[in-house]
Amino acid sequence: FLLSTWIKQARDWAQSPKNVAYAVYLEYSARNQATLWGPTRQINDYASKQGTRLMETYYLLRWQLFTNYLADIKKNGTAYNATAISGQMPNFGGEWDLRVWGQGKGEGWDTKGSAWRVLEDMVKKYD
Repeated sequence: FLLSTWIKQARDWAQSPKNVAYAVYLEYSARNQATLWGPTRQINDYASKQGTRLMETYYLLRWQLFTNYLADIKKNGTAYNATAISGQMPNFGGEWDLRVWGQGKGEGWDTKGSAWRVLEDMVKKYD
């Protein structure tokens, strides 16, 4: 699915362009449902959605956070601490949930796509 469609559908529940605060809250709720599943970040990855732009703006950055952590502990000669790195993930997710669509690079409402077309393009490219 397209993250822009998911967020737009949530924001549309505000039913008025003047109701910006409610639209932002609804966007937060949509983002949170796709990532942390709760305002206190209690169930990280519960929904684990794989939407377009979610992979790029959320999961990729989390993997980068993790691999940077691994590089740092190797460089510093410190032991791996699963609790330390796991504790960083909900904080990152909480910050991501508070973003507002359209303020990030490449985020637009006119995003359109077809999963079948993408699949066909990939088959042509890699077959």
